[in-house]
Amino acid sequence: QVQWILSARYVIPIVPDGALENHSLIINEGKIVDLLPTSQVSGKYTAEEENHLDLKDHVLLPGLINMHTHSAMTLARCIVDGVDLHTWLEEYIWPIERAFVSTDFCRVGVEKACVEMLRSGTTCFNDMYFYPDVTAQVADKCGMRAAVGVPIINVETNWAATPQIALQKFSELHEQYKDHERIQVAICPHAPYTVTDELFSECERLSKETNCLIHTHLHETPFEVNTPEERPFSRLEKLGVINERLIAVHMTQLSEEEIQKLQGTKIAGIVHCPESNLKLGSGICPVSSLGDINVCIGTDGASSNDDLDIIGETRTAFLVDNYRSQIKLGGLDKSKNSSDWLNSLTINAAKALRIADRVGSLEKGKEADVIAIKVNALPVYDIHHTLVMSGNNPVTDVWVAGRPLMRDGDLRDFDEETVNNSVIEWGEKIRKVTKHAVPE
Repeated sequence: QVQWILSARYVIPIVPDGALENHSLIINEGKIVDLLPTSQVSGKYTAEEENHLDLKDHVLLPGLINMHTHSAMTLARCIVDGVDLHTWLEEYIWPIERAFVSTDFCRVGVEKACVEMLRSGTTCFNDMYFYPDVTAQVADKCGMRAAVGVPIINVETNWAATPQIALQKFSELHEQYKDHERIQVAICPHAPYTVTDELFSECERLSKETNCLIHTHLHETPFEVNTPEERPFSRLEKLGVINERLIAVHMTQLSEEEIQKLQGTKIAGIVHCPESNLKLGSGICPVSSLGDINVCIGTDGASSNDDLDIIGETRTAFLVDNYRSQIKLGGLDKSKNSSDWLNSLTINAAKALRIADRVGSLEKGKEADVIAIKVNALPVYDIHHTLVMSGNNPVTDVWVAGRPLMRDGDLRDFDEETVNNSVIEWGEKIRKVTKHAVPE
């Protein structure tokens, strides 16, 4: 007698490579105990009738991991387009944050983000935003995994009047969650253009002392690398920040020398956020030139994307990489394939977050973070390619550590109508003070 029997048309375990047809995933006590042909299940395993699922039109995968979010920023979704990063920040986002960011703003924004992420197959997210304690509470309550980033920035914010206060809040939150099964805490110096050398050094010291990850924006735009006398990568290298605990987000502006150094350093991961980079005209991460550097995928915040659909993000990554490989590398044979991109959403991300011993693939003994996707895009010749490139395959079911967070499209821990009403209320408040305010 086991907890769940999930019998599916396809299973993509990630490790090993490839896809299985007509196989069943066996889950007990929150962990994967077997993966075998469905024809062999009878007589070996039984489960309660409602937990023995015939997913004959579905594919099973590991839960997806969104490696860069500002989850509360769903409340600033689609606030503006046609502007670059610094205009977007200085004229739109920062004024909204100064006027509105609070505990309730973040709670509502994160709840909406978690709903959207679960509905698109994300079971774990790597976040960076104010009131990270609220993000941790919401993620924990709904059963998701999260790396909750504590933002460190050299300006006063509604959440922390000084960087020193932010650093103290990091220490407190890290202590609170250091033994948590699903929540970890990272330190997040915002970016080289908003954080001093001294503050980066202090973040590195705390990261080393607590063995937590450093999560930062780096080389996001041409402006960032061309304006200072010293390239930010070189600056952080001298400060000791370029190390195995670093998650570097965007990296659209990399020299050959910097790529070689990254390959030698073995940072935790580079996070590619193509849709945000395209919207803000920032550039594109040279993924297929990065060799064996660990590459993951992130949506960025919903205010610069403008959604949290990680599979849709991967489709964009695939297409952009194809184009860049043809133009810069001399052929599409140099680009990554669909299987590579699914690895970026799963095992690569799990390695970056240092949880690959527990999640990221459907291997025996790992925790049962699993999603089921209904395959509507028919016929299927290559299920990996169908998932990445055909956008009409809905996620129907989500489990984290064997616990169902969504069953047949029904979210277990959210009243979506209540969440949406709260989001609309916040939207009306924000609308009145933005440049695009609509007259009443």
